This record gives sequence, structure tokens and C-alpha cells, in this order.
Amino acid sequence: MVETAGHLSASDGKNTIAWRQQSGQEPTILFLHGFRSDMNGTKAEYLSNLCRETDRGFLRLDYRGHGQSSGHYTDFTIGDWVDDVLRVVDQLTTGPLIVVGSSLGGWLGLRLLALRPDRVRGYVAVAPAPDFPTQLVLPSLTPAQRAHYEQAHEVVNENSGFAEPTRFTRRFIEESAAHNCLHNPPAFTGRVRLFQGLKDDAVPWQQTTTLLERWDVADAQLTLFKDGDHRLNETAQLKELGRAVAELSGSI
Repeated sequence: MVETAGHLSASDGKNTIAWRQQSGQEPTILFLHGFRSDMNGTKAEYLSNLCRETDRGFLRLDYRGHGQSSGHYTDFTIGDWVDDVLRVVDQLTTGPLIVVGSSLGGWLGLRLLALRPDRVRGYVAVAPAPDFPTQLVLPSLTPAQRAHYEQAHEVVNENSGFAEPTRFTRRFIEESAAHNCLHNPPAFTGRVRLFQGLKDDAVPWQQTTTLLERWDVADAQLTLFKDGDHRLNETAQLKELGRAVAELSGSI
């Protein structure tokens, strides 16, 4: 197994996209992290070790404004991050993929299925968050927050769980609607495995059941963790994630 890392030029010609890749058998496992997370989080490291043990190819990246990539997250949109994923997939991989997405990464994974349908063999998502700016952020605004949004063209979430408040620009929210797919998931002939915590305070479990209900896919399973939060980083939860990835990639 050989591990390499580097940066690709982004489509804007100004920023770069950081990536890490482990060589191994196909299909390659592509990990897509969540909003304001990065490619070195708990789930990414767990899957990296699993792929190392099973001689499976593994690829991960930081979208612009995240982790080791350049820029600040407020300068980019969902479309920019979809483009980052496509750029890394097109330039660094050639064979079949198993896409594993966490939260925002689940949404970007759905867009990859729509835009590169011939490349993806399986889709695994942890608390997938398609359409979250219009489905979750805007409807949750208080009257005061709505007034601030109309005046300042941004939403500020003081209680987002990060050291600094999370900011959603009006440009980010309005552009995101072009990528909405919760109620119209992409056509897909591969296998789907979804994981969701019932105590998730970021993505309601009902949204994931909606995605599954609306998705015309033959082989799909949803696992609910009664005490699970948004991250699902507990040992038993990670083992279930690893089991699903191994199943879809043919390792078990």
C-alpha cells in the first residue's frame, strides 16, 4: 500500500484542493466529510485503517474552505464543493467507487451519483444532509434572524457547536437550491446503506427516511441508532459503518 497526498488546482484558478490517497484494490472508497469538518476526522481515519487492512483503495479530500484546502468556507457554495469532488474524482481515479458521505458529504455524494453515474457502485451515508440550507436553515430562523438575513444577507448560528459561530451567506443559501435532491434523488442501480441517529440535533432522522422513501433504488437499507447523535463516531457505530463499506466493496 502506497499513500500519497497533494493539492489540485481548483476550477476558480485561485484556490487549491487538498487530498490524500491510498493505493489498493478496486472499488476505491471515496470519503466525503461534513460541513466545517475535514478529511482527517474520526470516520475518515477509521475507514483509512480499514482499507489499509483489506488492501482497498481509499481517497479523501478537503473541499475549498475546509481543512488543508485554501480559502474560507463562507466564500464558497454547494456548487463549488460539488466541483471539487468531481475534480478530484476525475483526475485521481479511473475505476469504480464506493462513495461514503457524512452529512454535507452525503449530499455531495448524491450529486456525484447524478453527474458521474457510471463511476459509482455503492453509496453509504451517515446523517446525509441534502438540501439543508433551504430545508433546515431557513425554516428554523426566528423573526429576528429572518430580519437580519434580509438586511445583512447572512445567517449567523451562534449555537452550531463550533468555536466560532457558523455563517451562511445569502449567496450560499440561494445557490444551494440548484442542487436540491431530497425529494428527487438521482437514478441509481447500485446498493445504498444509510445511517442515522435518533438524537441527531443537526439533521432530523425523518429527513433521512424521506430520502429513502423517495429514492427508487432496489437494494437500500437504513440503520437507526436510538442513542446516536449527528456524528455517529462511537466504536459500535463505526463498526457498522465499516461493515457496510466492506459489504458494498466486496471485502466480506
